[in-house]
Amino acid sequence: VRFNSWRKLLRHLTVVELLERIIAETLYFDWLLSLTHGAARRANVEKILTLARNFDAEGCEGLYPFLQYLEAQVEDEIVREPPPAGLENAVRLMSIHQSKGLEFPVVAVADLGKAFNQTDLRSAVILDEEYGITTTALATNAPVSYPTLPYWLAQRKRKRKLLGEEVRLLYVACTRATNYLILSGVASEKARAVRWAHMAEGAKVEIEAAKGMLDWLGSWGLRFTSQQEWTSSGRCGWLGWNFVVADDEKISGSVTEDRLAPPSGSTSGRFEPQNLRWTYPFPFSTKTPGKTSVSGMSRRTGAHEEDENQANGSEPRSRGRGQSNAASVTRGTAHHRFLELIRLDLPLDTSSLALQKEALNTAGLLSTKDGQSLDLPGLADFWRSHPGQMILDQHQNVHRELPFTYRLPFKEVSPGGLAEAREEFILMQGIVDLAVILPDQLWIVDFKTDAIEEFEVDQRTLKYKEQLDLYQQALDRIYGRPVTHAWLVFLSIGKSVDLVQRRSD
Repeated sequence: VRFNSWRKLLRHLTVVELLERIIAETLYFDWLLSLTHGAARRANVEKILTLARNFDAEGCEGLYPFLQYLEAQVEDEIVREPPPAGLENAVRLMSIHQSKGLEFPVVAVADLGKAFNQTDLRSAVILDEEYGITTTALATNAPVSYPTLPYWLAQRKRKRKLLGEEVRLLYVACTRATNYLILSGVASEKARAVRWAHMAEGAKVEIEAAKGMLDWLGSWGLRFTSQQEWTSSGRCGWLGWNFVVADDEKISGSVTEDRLAPPSGSTSGRFEPQNLRWTYPFPFSTKTPGKTSVSGMSRRTGAHEEDENQANGSEPRSRGRGQSNAASVTRGTAHHRFLELIRLDLPLDTSSLALQKEALNTAGLLSTKDGQSLDLPGLADFWRSHPGQMILDQHQNVHRELPFTYRLPFKEVSPGGLAEAREEFILMQGIVDLAVILPDQLWIVDFKTDAIEEFEVDQRTLKYKEQLDLYQQALDRIYGRPVTHAWLVFLSIGKSVDLVQRRSD
Protein backbone atom coordinates (compact mmCIF):
# COMPACT_ATOMS: atom_id res chain seq x y z
CA VAL A 1 0.00 0.00 0.00
CA ARG A 2 2.81 2.39 0.89
CA PHE A 3 4.63 1.77 -2.38
CA ASN A 4 1.47 2.43 -4.39
CA SER A 5 0.91 5.64 -2.45
CA TRP A 6 4.46 6.81 -3.09
CA ARG A 7 4.17 6.00 -6.80
CA LYS A 8 1.09 8.23 -7.03
CA LEU A 9 2.81 11.01 -5.12
CA LEU A 10 5.69 11.03 -7.60
CA ARG A 11 3.29 12.43 -10.19
CA HIS A 12 2.88 15.58 -8.12
CA LEU A 13 6.11 15.90 -6.11
CA THR A 14 9.71 16.43 -7.12
CA VAL A 15 12.18 13.61 -6.48
CA VAL A 16 13.69 15.25 -3.40
CA GLU A 17 10.25 16.03 -1.96
CA LEU A 18 9.22 12.40 -2.36
CA LEU A 19 12.44 11.09 -0.82
CA GLU A 20 12.10 13.43 2.16
CA ARG A 21 8.50 12.31 2.65
CA ILE A 22 9.45 8.63 2.54
CA ILE A 23 12.25 9.21 5.05
CA ALA A 24 9.88 11.08 7.38
CA GLU A 25 7.10 8.47 7.14
CA THR A 26 9.42 5.52 7.73
CA LEU A 27 11.57 7.24 10.40
CA TYR A 28 14.52 6.08 8.32
CA PHE A 29 16.96 8.62 9.77
CA ASP A 30 16.10 7.54 13.31
CA TRP A 31 16.71 3.92 12.37
CA LEU A 32 20.08 4.74 10.78
CA LEU A 33 21.22 6.63 13.87
CA SER A 34 20.49 3.55 15.97
CA LEU A 35 23.03 1.53 13.96
CA THR A 36 26.81 1.40 14.19
CA HIS A 37 28.35 4.49 12.53
CA GLY A 38 24.85 5.91 12.28
CA ALA A 39 26.02 9.49 11.68
CA ALA A 40 28.09 8.41 8.67
CA ARG A 41 25.19 6.34 7.32
CA ARG A 42 22.88 9.33 7.60
CA ALA A 43 25.46 11.54 5.92
CA ASN A 44 25.51 9.16 2.95
CA VAL A 45 21.72 9.45 2.62
CA GLU A 46 22.05 13.25 2.84
CA LYS A 47 24.41 13.01 -0.15
CA ILE A 48 21.66 11.28 -2.11
CA LEU A 49 19.23 14.04 -1.14
CA THR A 50 21.75 16.66 -2.28
CA LEU A 51 22.04 14.95 -5.67
CA ALA A 52 18.23 14.86 -5.86
CA ARG A 53 18.09 18.61 -5.21
CA ASN A 54 20.61 19.22 -7.99
CA PHE A 55 18.57 16.94 -10.28
CA ASP A 56 15.37 18.87 -9.53
CA ALA A 57 17.12 22.23 -9.91
CA GLU A 58 18.07 21.28 -13.48
CA GLY A 59 14.37 20.95 -14.32
CA CYS A 60 14.49 17.17 -14.64
CA GLU A 61 11.57 14.97 -13.63
CA GLY A 62 10.85 11.32 -12.94
CA LEU A 63 12.35 8.52 -10.89
CA TYR A 64 13.88 6.63 -13.82
CA PRO A 65 15.81 9.70 -15.12
CA PHE A 66 17.01 10.29 -11.57
CA LEU A 67 18.34 6.72 -11.32
CA GLN A 68 20.14 7.28 -14.63
CA TYR A 69 21.51 10.51 -13.22
CA LEU A 70 22.92 8.60 -10.23
CA GLU A 71 24.42 5.95 -12.50
CA ALA A 72 26.10 8.68 -14.52
CA GLN A 73 27.75 10.00 -11.36
CA VAL A 74 29.20 6.53 -10.70
CA GLU A 75 30.25 5.92 -14.30
CA ASP A 76 31.97 9.30 -14.52
CA GLU A 77 33.86 8.46 -11.31
CA ILE A 78 33.13 11.91 -9.95
CA VAL A 79 35.12 12.46 -6.77
CA ARG A 80 32.89 13.80 -4.01
CA GLU A 81 33.88 14.85 -0.54
CA PRO A 82 33.43 12.08 2.04
CA PRO A 83 30.46 12.28 4.38
CA PRO A 84 31.18 14.25 7.54
CA ALA A 85 32.03 12.25 10.63
CA GLY A 86 32.64 13.15 14.24
CA LEU A 87 30.77 16.47 14.12
CA GLU A 88 29.82 16.45 17.78
CA ASN A 89 32.19 19.34 18.60
CA ALA A 90 31.93 21.24 15.34
CA VAL A 91 29.87 24.15 14.08
CA ARG A 92 27.47 23.13 11.33
CA LEU A 93 25.70 25.45 8.92
CA MET A 94 22.48 24.10 7.46
CA SER A 95 19.00 25.05 6.38
CA ILE A 96 16.05 24.45 8.69
CA HIS A 97 14.86 21.68 6.38
CA GLN A 98 18.19 19.89 6.70
CA SER A 99 18.05 20.08 10.50
CA LYS A 100 14.89 17.98 10.81
CA GLY A 101 15.39 15.11 13.23
CA LEU A 102 18.70 16.48 14.59
CA GLU A 103 19.51 17.99 17.98
CA PHE A 104 22.42 20.19 19.07
CA PRO A 105 23.53 21.64 22.42
CA VAL A 106 23.51 25.18 21.02
CA VAL A 107 21.43 26.35 18.06
CA ALA A 108 21.57 29.82 16.47
CA VAL A 109 18.76 30.74 14.07
CA ALA A 110 19.68 33.84 12.07
CA ASP A 111 17.93 36.31 9.77
CA LEU A 112 14.50 35.91 11.36
CA GLY A 113 13.65 39.47 10.30
CA LYS A 114 13.63 38.43 6.64
CA ALA A 115 10.22 39.04 5.07
CA PHE A 116 8.14 36.10 3.90
CA ASN A 117 8.16 35.47 0.16
CA GLN A 118 4.59 36.31 -0.83
CA THR A 119 5.19 36.80 -4.55
CA ASP A 120 2.66 34.09 -5.47
CA LEU A 121 -0.03 35.94 -3.53
CA ARG A 122 0.31 38.95 -5.85
CA SER A 123 -0.10 36.98 -9.06
CA ALA A 124 -2.92 38.12 -11.36
CA VAL A 125 -4.18 34.52 -11.53
CA ILE A 126 -4.39 32.08 -8.61
CA LEU A 127 -5.28 28.44 -9.20
CA ASP A 128 -7.07 26.78 -6.30
CA GLU A 129 -8.53 23.28 -6.04
CA GLU A 130 -11.66 24.68 -4.33
CA TYR A 131 -12.24 28.00 -6.11
CA GLY A 132 -10.78 27.06 -9.49
CA ILE A 133 -9.02 29.60 -11.71
CA THR A 134 -9.40 32.95 -9.98
CA THR A 135 -8.35 36.32 -11.40
CA THR A 136 -8.40 39.99 -10.58
CA ALA A 137 -10.90 42.24 -12.34
CA LEU A 138 -10.11 45.40 -14.34
CA ALA A 139 -11.99 48.53 -13.36
CA THR A 140 -14.12 49.99 -16.16
CA ASN A 141 -13.21 53.64 -15.67
CA ALA A 142 -9.60 53.37 -14.53
CA PRO A 143 -6.53 51.30 -15.47
CA VAL A 144 -6.48 49.50 -12.12
CA SER A 145 -7.45 46.01 -11.06
CA TYR A 146 -9.12 44.75 -7.92
CA PRO A 147 -9.59 41.27 -6.44
CA THR A 148 -12.74 39.38 -7.23
CA LEU A 149 -14.40 37.44 -4.41
CA PRO A 150 -13.08 34.02 -5.57
CA TYR A 151 -9.61 35.55 -6.02
CA TRP A 152 -9.72 37.09 -2.52
CA LEU A 153 -10.81 33.77 -0.97
CA ALA A 154 -8.12 31.81 -2.85
CA GLN A 155 -5.48 34.40 -1.93
CA ARG A 156 -6.45 34.29 1.75
CA LYS A 157 -6.40 30.49 1.72
CA ARG A 158 -2.97 30.40 0.06
CA LYS A 159 -1.61 32.95 2.53
CA ARG A 160 -2.76 30.84 5.47
CA LYS A 161 -1.10 27.80 3.94
CA LEU A 162 2.12 29.75 3.39
CA LEU A 163 2.15 31.09 6.95
CA GLY A 164 1.33 27.64 8.30
CA GLU A 165 4.45 26.27 6.61
CA GLU A 166 6.53 29.15 8.03
CA VAL A 167 5.19 28.43 11.52
CA ARG A 168 6.19 24.78 11.13
CA LEU A 169 9.68 25.83 10.02
CA LEU A 170 10.06 28.09 13.04
CA TYR A 171 8.91 25.26 15.30
CA VAL A 172 11.48 22.90 13.77
CA ALA A 173 14.24 25.50 14.20
CA CYS A 174 13.36 26.22 17.83
CA THR A 175 13.16 22.56 18.83
CA ARG A 176 16.64 21.58 17.60
CA ALA A 177 18.40 22.96 20.70
CA THR A 178 18.93 20.92 23.87
CA ASN A 179 20.69 23.57 26.02
CA TYR A 180 20.71 27.02 24.42
CA LEU A 181 18.65 28.59 21.66
CA ILE A 182 19.80 31.86 20.08
CA LEU A 183 17.30 33.69 17.86
CA SER A 184 18.36 36.81 15.97
CA GLY A 185 16.96 39.15 13.36
CA VAL A 186 16.64 42.76 12.27
CA ALA A 187 13.41 44.74 12.68
CA SER A 188 12.48 48.33 11.96
CA GLU A 189 11.52 50.79 14.67
CA LYS A 190 7.96 50.80 13.31
CA ALA A 191 7.73 47.01 13.61
CA ARG A 192 8.88 47.07 17.24
CA ALA A 193 6.78 50.04 18.30
CA VAL A 194 3.60 49.47 16.30
CA ARG A 195 3.23 46.10 14.61
CA TRP A 196 4.37 43.96 17.54
CA ALA A 197 2.05 45.79 19.93
CA HIS A 198 -0.86 45.48 17.49
CA MET A 199 -0.26 41.76 16.97
CA ALA A 200 -0.06 41.15 20.74
CA GLU A 201 -3.48 42.67 21.40
CA GLY A 202 -6.45 40.44 22.09
CA ALA A 203 -6.57 36.86 23.28
CA LYS A 204 -3.80 35.54 21.06
CA VAL A 205 -1.05 36.70 18.76
CA GLU A 206 -2.43 37.68 15.34
CA ILE A 207 -0.45 35.30 13.15
CA GLU A 208 -1.59 36.65 9.77
CA ALA A 209 -0.37 40.18 10.51
CA ALA A 210 3.29 39.08 10.55
CA LYS A 211 5.67 40.15 7.81
CA GLY A 212 8.37 37.74 8.99
CA MET A 213 9.15 35.25 11.75
CA LEU A 214 10.62 37.97 13.98
CA ASP A 215 7.18 39.61 14.19
CA TRP A 216 5.81 36.46 15.83
CA LEU A 217 8.65 36.35 18.32
CA GLY A 218 8.44 40.08 19.03
CA SER A 219 4.70 40.12 19.66
CA TRP A 220 4.89 36.90 21.68
CA GLY A 221 7.70 38.34 23.81
CA LEU A 222 5.61 41.41 24.55
CA ARG A 223 2.82 39.21 25.90
CA PHE A 224 5.11 36.71 27.63
CA THR A 225 7.18 39.23 29.58
CA SER A 226 4.29 41.63 30.31
CA GLN A 227 6.88 44.39 30.29
CA GLN A 228 6.78 47.70 28.48
CA GLU A 229 10.57 47.57 28.28
CA TRP A 230 10.44 44.47 26.04
CA THR A 231 11.92 46.58 23.23
CA SER A 232 15.08 47.13 25.29
CA SER A 233 17.45 44.51 26.67
CA GLY A 234 16.34 42.44 29.65
CA ARG A 235 15.70 39.04 31.21
CA CYS A 236 12.64 37.18 32.43
CA GLY A 237 13.17 33.74 33.92
CA TRP A 238 14.88 31.49 31.39
CA LEU A 239 14.47 34.07 28.63
CA GLY A 240 17.03 36.79 27.96
CA TRP A 241 16.95 39.34 25.17
CA ASN A 242 19.16 42.05 23.80
CA PHE A 243 18.32 44.88 21.38
CA VAL A 244 21.08 46.59 19.44
CA VAL A 245 20.16 49.82 17.69
CA ALA A 246 21.76 50.77 14.38
CA ASP A 247 22.42 54.50 13.97
CA ASP A 248 24.33 55.90 10.99
CA GLU A 249 26.05 52.56 10.41
CA LYS A 250 27.41 52.60 14.00
CA ILE A 251 26.10 49.92 16.32
CA SER A 252 25.43 51.06 19.89
CA GLY A 253 23.81 49.36 22.85
CA SER A 254 23.77 49.33 26.63
CA VAL A 255 26.01 46.82 28.46
CA THR A 256 25.75 46.16 32.16
CA GLU A 257 28.81 47.23 34.18
CA ASP A 258 29.33 43.86 35.77
CA ARG A 259 29.93 42.35 32.35
CA LEU A 260 32.27 45.02 30.96
CA ALA A 261 33.82 47.03 33.74
CA PRO A 262 36.56 49.61 32.93
CA PRO A 263 40.09 48.33 33.57
CA SER A 264 41.72 49.22 36.87
CA GLY A 265 43.26 52.69 36.86
CA SER A 266 41.36 53.84 33.80
CA THR A 267 40.20 57.45 33.86
CA SER A 268 38.17 57.23 30.70
CA GLY A 269 34.41 57.06 30.98
CA ARG A 270 34.31 54.79 27.96
CA PHE A 271 35.61 51.24 27.89
CA GLU A 272 36.76 49.64 24.64
CA PRO A 273 37.30 45.88 24.98
CA GLN A 274 40.62 44.68 23.60
CA ASN A 275 39.00 42.08 21.35
CA LEU A 276 37.42 44.87 19.28
CA ARG A 277 40.92 45.80 18.10
CA TRP A 278 41.59 42.32 16.76
CA THR A 279 41.85 42.02 12.98
CA TYR A 280 40.66 38.95 11.16
CA PRO A 281 43.70 37.45 9.38
CA PHE A 282 41.78 36.61 6.19
CA PRO A 283 40.03 39.87 5.23
CA PHE A 284 39.54 39.07 1.56
CA SER A 285 37.38 36.05 2.38
CA THR A 286 34.90 38.34 4.17
CA LYS A 287 34.35 40.33 0.98
CA THR A 288 33.87 37.48 -1.45
CA PRO A 289 31.61 34.40 -1.57
CA GLY A 290 33.06 31.17 -0.27
CA LYS A 291 31.67 29.28 -3.26
CA THR A 292 30.84 30.39 -6.78
CA SER A 293 30.16 29.01 -10.22
CA VAL A 294 32.43 29.30 -13.25
CA SER A 295 30.10 31.84 -14.84
CA GLY A 296 29.94 33.76 -11.56
CA MET A 297 33.74 33.83 -11.37
CA SER A 298 33.88 35.03 -14.97
CA ARG A 299 31.59 37.95 -14.11
CA ARG A 300 33.75 38.83 -11.10
CA THR A 301 36.79 39.13 -13.34
CA GLY A 302 34.83 41.13 -15.93
CA ALA A 303 35.04 38.59 -18.72
CA HIS A 304 31.34 38.60 -19.55
CA GLU A 305 28.10 39.82 -18.04
CA GLU A 306 25.42 37.39 -19.13
CA ASP A 307 23.50 35.51 -16.49
CA GLU A 308 23.76 31.82 -15.61
CA ASN A 309 21.42 30.71 -18.36
CA GLN A 310 23.28 32.65 -21.01
CA ALA A 311 26.59 31.28 -19.77
CA ASN A 312 25.21 27.79 -20.32
CA GLY A 313 24.53 28.40 -23.97
CA SER A 314 21.51 30.69 -24.27
CA GLU A 315 21.40 33.83 -26.30
CA PRO A 316 22.34 37.16 -24.69
CA ARG A 317 19.42 39.39 -23.82
CA SER A 318 20.44 42.07 -26.29
CA ARG A 319 20.88 39.67 -29.23
CA GLY A 320 17.66 37.68 -29.17
CA ARG A 321 17.22 37.65 -32.99
CA GLY A 322 13.50 38.10 -32.46
CA GLN A 323 13.23 35.52 -29.71
CA SER A 324 12.24 36.21 -26.12
CA ASN A 325 14.81 35.53 -23.43
CA ALA A 326 12.63 32.71 -22.10
CA ALA A 327 12.53 31.07 -25.54
CA SER A 328 16.29 31.34 -25.98
CA VAL A 329 16.87 29.85 -22.52
CA THR A 330 14.54 26.96 -23.38
CA ARG A 331 16.37 26.45 -26.65
CA GLY A 332 19.78 26.34 -24.96
CA THR A 333 18.58 23.98 -22.24
CA ALA A 334 16.98 21.65 -24.79
CA HIS A 335 20.19 21.37 -26.84
CA HIS A 336 22.30 20.63 -23.77
CA ARG A 337 19.81 18.03 -22.58
CA PHE A 338 19.71 16.36 -26.02
CA LEU A 339 23.50 16.35 -26.37
CA GLU A 340 23.75 14.76 -22.92
CA LEU A 341 21.38 11.89 -23.76
CA ILE A 342 22.09 10.90 -27.36
CA ARG A 343 24.04 7.77 -28.17
CA LEU A 344 27.39 8.46 -29.77
CA ASP A 345 27.84 4.95 -31.15
CA LEU A 346 25.01 5.47 -33.66
CA PRO A 347 24.98 7.53 -36.89
CA LEU A 348 24.54 11.23 -36.13
CA ASP A 349 23.21 12.67 -39.38
CA THR A 350 20.02 14.70 -39.37
CA SER A 351 17.63 11.77 -39.91
CA SER A 352 19.35 9.61 -37.29
CA LEU A 353 19.27 12.43 -34.77
CA ALA A 354 15.55 12.83 -35.46
CA LEU A 355 15.02 9.15 -34.63
CA GLN A 356 16.95 9.54 -31.37
CA LYS A 357 14.86 12.59 -30.53
CA GLU A 358 11.63 10.63 -31.01
CA ALA A 359 12.98 7.79 -28.85
CA LEU A 360 13.84 10.20 -26.05
CA ASN A 361 10.39 11.79 -26.34
CA THR A 362 8.75 8.39 -26.04
CA ALA A 363 10.87 7.48 -23.02
CA GLY A 364 9.89 10.73 -21.29
CA LEU A 365 13.49 11.95 -21.17
CA LEU A 366 12.93 14.87 -23.54
CA SER A 367 9.74 16.90 -23.72
CA THR A 368 7.96 17.55 -27.01
CA LYS A 369 8.53 21.29 -26.56
CA ASP A 370 12.27 20.80 -26.12
CA GLY A 371 12.39 18.49 -29.13
CA GLN A 372 10.74 21.10 -31.33
CA SER A 373 13.39 23.70 -30.46
CA LEU A 374 16.35 21.52 -31.52
CA ASP A 375 18.47 22.50 -34.51
CA LEU A 376 19.09 18.99 -35.83
CA PRO A 377 20.89 20.08 -39.06
CA GLY A 378 23.24 22.25 -36.99
CA LEU A 379 23.96 19.38 -34.62
CA ALA A 380 24.58 17.03 -37.52
CA ASP A 381 27.01 19.56 -39.02
CA PHE A 382 29.02 19.57 -35.80
CA TRP A 383 29.33 15.79 -35.65
CA ARG A 384 30.52 15.81 -39.28
CA SER A 385 33.17 18.43 -38.49
CA HIS A 386 36.79 17.63 -37.64
CA PRO A 387 36.29 18.10 -33.83
CA GLY A 388 33.09 16.04 -33.99
CA GLN A 389 34.82 13.16 -35.75
CA MET A 390 37.71 13.27 -33.26
CA ILE A 391 35.26 12.99 -30.38
CA LEU A 392 33.26 10.17 -31.98
CA ASP A 393 36.49 8.20 -32.49
CA GLN A 394 36.94 8.39 -28.70
CA HIS A 395 33.26 8.07 -27.73
CA GLN A 396 34.07 5.47 -25.06
CA ASN A 397 36.06 8.17 -23.20
CA VAL A 398 33.39 10.86 -23.47
CA HIS A 399 31.91 12.38 -20.29
CA ARG A 400 28.91 14.67 -20.70
CA GLU A 401 27.62 17.29 -18.25
CA LEU A 402 30.68 16.63 -16.11
CA PRO A 403 30.42 18.47 -12.75
CA PHE A 404 33.48 19.50 -10.79
CA THR A 405 34.52 21.42 -7.69
CA TYR A 406 37.88 23.17 -7.69
CA ARG A 407 39.77 25.03 -4.98
CA LEU A 408 40.84 28.22 -6.75
CA PRO A 409 43.50 30.31 -4.95
CA PHE A 410 42.76 34.05 -4.89
CA LYS A 411 46.24 34.80 -6.15
CA GLU A 412 45.41 32.95 -9.36
CA VAL A 413 42.28 35.02 -9.90
CA SER A 414 44.15 38.31 -9.99
CA PRO A 415 47.87 37.80 -9.29
CA GLY A 416 48.71 41.49 -9.35
CA GLY A 417 46.22 42.83 -6.84
CA LEU A 418 45.70 40.26 -4.12
CA ALA A 419 48.89 40.28 -2.08
CA GLU A 420 46.82 40.59 1.08
CA ALA A 421 44.84 37.45 0.24
CA ARG A 422 47.69 35.18 1.46
CA GLU A 423 46.60 31.56 1.14
CA GLU A 424 42.89 32.31 0.85
CA PHE A 425 40.85 30.50 -1.78
CA ILE A 426 37.38 30.20 -3.25
CA LEU A 427 35.52 27.00 -4.13
CA MET A 428 34.53 27.10 -7.77
CA GLN A 429 31.90 24.76 -9.16
CA GLY A 430 31.03 24.15 -12.76
CA ILE A 431 29.66 21.68 -15.28
CA VAL A 432 31.55 20.97 -18.50
CA ASP A 433 29.24 20.23 -21.44
CA LEU A 434 31.50 17.51 -22.79
CA ALA A 435 34.95 16.25 -21.87
CA VAL A 436 37.09 13.53 -23.43
CA ILE A 437 39.38 12.11 -20.75
CA LEU A 438 42.35 10.26 -22.24
CA PRO A 439 45.32 8.73 -20.40
CA ASP A 440 47.66 11.59 -21.30
CA GLN A 441 45.40 14.51 -22.22
CA LEU A 442 41.96 16.11 -21.95
CA TRP A 443 39.59 17.62 -24.50
CA ILE A 444 36.86 20.08 -23.55
CA VAL A 445 33.79 21.12 -25.56
CA ASP A 446 31.45 23.99 -24.67
CA PHE A 447 28.32 24.24 -26.83
CA LYS A 448 26.71 27.64 -27.48
CA THR A 449 23.32 28.17 -29.11
CA ASP A 450 23.76 31.93 -29.60
CA ALA A 451 22.07 33.11 -32.80
CA ILE A 452 25.07 34.92 -34.27
CA GLU A 453 26.57 35.84 -37.64
CA GLU A 454 29.96 34.77 -38.98
CA PHE A 455 31.56 38.17 -38.37
CA GLU A 456 30.66 37.99 -34.65
CA VAL A 457 32.69 34.84 -33.94
CA ASP A 458 35.82 36.64 -32.72
CA GLN A 459 33.82 38.91 -30.41
CA ARG A 460 31.84 36.02 -28.88
CA THR A 461 34.98 33.89 -28.56
CA LEU A 462 36.63 36.65 -26.54
CA LYS A 463 33.52 36.90 -24.35
CA TYR A 464 33.56 33.19 -23.47
CA LYS A 465 37.35 32.77 -23.31
CA GLU A 466 37.56 33.36 -19.54
CA GLN A 467 34.95 30.68 -18.94
CA LEU A 468 36.86 28.11 -21.03
CA ASP A 469 40.15 29.09 -19.37
CA LEU A 470 38.66 28.33 -15.95
CA TYR A 471 37.40 24.97 -17.21
CA GLN A 472 40.88 24.15 -18.50
CA GLN A 473 42.59 25.20 -15.28
CA ALA A 474 40.22 23.18 -13.08
CA LEU A 475 40.23 19.96 -15.09
CA ASP A 476 44.00 20.14 -15.63
CA ARG A 477 44.55 20.22 -11.85
CA ILE A 478 41.82 17.68 -11.00
CA TYR A 479 42.82 15.00 -13.50
CA GLY A 480 46.54 15.74 -13.60
CA ARG A 481 46.87 15.92 -17.37
CA PRO A 482 46.97 18.81 -19.85
CA VAL A 483 44.01 20.11 -21.82
CA THR A 484 45.13 19.87 -25.45
CA HIS A 485 41.83 20.91 -27.09
CA ALA A 486 39.15 23.32 -25.80
CA TRP A 487 36.50 23.81 -28.44
CA LEU A 488 33.93 26.59 -28.31
CA VAL A 489 31.14 25.37 -30.60
CA PHE A 490 28.64 27.84 -32.09
CA LEU A 491 25.92 25.49 -33.30
CA SER A 492 23.84 28.13 -35.13
CA ILE A 493 26.58 28.75 -37.73
CA GLY A 494 28.42 25.42 -37.54
CA LYS A 495 31.64 27.01 -36.26
CA SER A 496 34.10 25.50 -33.75
CA VAL A 497 37.01 27.46 -32.28
CA ASP A 498 39.82 25.63 -30.49
CA LEU A 499 41.10 27.99 -27.79
CA VAL A 500 44.17 25.82 -27.15
CA GLN A 501 45.28 25.11 -30.71
CA ARG A 502 43.97 28.54 -31.90
CA ARG A 503 42.24 27.24 -35.01
CA SER A 504 38.70 27.30 -36.40
CA ASP A 505 36.79 24.41 -37.97
